[in-house]
Amino acid sequence: MEVIERTVILPDNQSFIIRKLELKNNKGIIHTHDKYELNYIVDAYGRRFVSGNISNFIPGDLIFMAPGVPHCWEIDNKEMEPKAITIHFHRDFFEKATVNIPELGFLQNLVKKSEYGLFIKVVDREMLLEAFTELINMESTFDNLIGIFKLFRSIANVEDIIPLATTEFKWDMDLPQNQRLKKIYEFVFYNFQKNIKLNEVASLIGLSEGAFCAFFRTSTKKTFTGFIKEVRIGYACKLLNENNDKLISHVCFESGYNNFANFNRQFKEITKLSPKGYRQKTR
Repeated sequence: MEVIERTVILPDNQSFIIRKLELKNNKGIIHTHDKYELNYIVDAYGRRFVSGNISNFIPGDLIFMAPGVPHCWEIDNKEMEPKAITIHFHRDFFEKATVNIPELGFLQNLVKKSEYGLFIKVVDREMLLEAFTELINMESTFDNLIGIFKLFRSIANVEDIIPLATTEFKWDMDLPQNQRLKKIYEFVFYNFQKNIKLNEVASLIGLSEGAFCAFFRTSTKKTFTGFIKEVRIGYACKLLNENNDKLISHVCFESGYNNFANFNRQFKEITKLSPKGYRQKTR
């Protein structure tokens, strides 16, 4: 299974780079890099992995991540020329600027929380599309810089900013065991809708079932079964939010459950609400 550390190269005379990405050939591989990333989905649909969280994404979704956050976008509509706009920032862009420039102090809390991967739920999606379109079409990096600060001023005022990380584990690219966790996360990303057998996952990283459970608990502060439960219920919540007409029984089966009673029990255990109650509350 391929798991990689990607190198994001910035021009020597720039602290950020803006790219419009064609996602048709995106391979959906979980990866990390040493840059801050603001990721805006233009017209793609699919499933994303951000620091243990697995959920659907749609056009208009905006994610902000610190260096080292593992992430992956799996594209469903590759036949429709899907696109995203990403801005990668040098670490110092935020970590030094927000400390040394008082006028940027409003960004400190946002930057700090970005280590968990942030889903920024912007209500005015037309404004967001217009802002990113202007940025990608600007010819001057100085104009880009002013536009970026204006965009982040708007982002900092968004009321609904959701941390995506599902574990207390903080990624460190220097630790060998994290290569094992990446294999586990990637396996779950592609298989959580199926029946996942413990011995199959343990064999991926060359451990017995007992050793695997101990390793996972030590690394993430959670049990593996608890992690799978969070992934599936988190995905179910996303489905309930996205489509008010989808039958709850369909949400159950699409989230990896084959027993409706078990789905209801675990859903309430995680969210403190029934699936129906959750949908009504978040509608």
